[in-house]
Amino acid sequence: YGNLAVVDPETLEVEKMLTLRKDKKAYSFHGIAYDRLHNQYILTSAGDRYDFWDADFNYLKSVSVTRYESDTLQGIETDGSYIYRGLWRNFEKNTIAVYDYNGNFLRLIDVPISGDETEFQDIMYDWNGNWYINTADYDAEKNLAGCSFYYVGMQDAVNYEHVEQFQAMLEDFLLKGTE
Repeated sequence: YGNLAVVDPETLEVEKMLTLRKDKKAYSFHGIAYDRLHNQYILTSAGDRYDFWDADFNYLKSVSVTRYESDTLQGIETDGSYIYRGLWRNFEKNTIAVYDYNGNFLRLIDVPISGDETEFQDIMYDWNGNWYINTADYDAEKNLAGCSFYYVGMQDAVNYEHVEQFQAMLEDFLLKGTE
C-alpha cells in the first residue's frame, strides 16, 4: 500500500513508516534499491517499469523496460550504472535480468543454483565490489523450508557491451584455431 518501514540497522527497530505517493496515489511496490552514486532510490511495482525517487522519496521519473519479465519478479539492486532484477522460473531456474538506467534490457545472467528446490529472493551489492543473493530453500520430501545466503562472483559496473565484444572475439579466435 505504499508503506516503507525505516529500520534502525543496529536494533532492527522500526524508526518510522513512510507512505510513498505517486500522482497523489499510494505507490505500492515490491522492489527497492538505493543508488549511492546518484543519491536516489529505484523502486518497481511491475515487470515493465522502474521508478526513480530522490533521497527524500520524492518521485523523479519512470523508465519502461524493453523486455517484459514473465518469471516470478524478485528483489532489485543497482551498482549506480545498471539495475539487476532477480527472477525465478517456477521450479526450473534462477536468473538475473540486467537493465541500463534507460530501461534497455542488456542480458540475462544464469544463477548456477537449481530453481527446483531453491527460489532466488534478493540480490545485494555492498558497494565494495561484492555481490550476494539470498534464496528460499525447499525440501519437499522432508517438508522443510529455510534460506541460504550466497556470495556471487560478479564484477561491479560491468560494461556489458565490452563483455559481448570480448566474447565474440574469443569465439572467433577459437573457431579459427580449429580450422
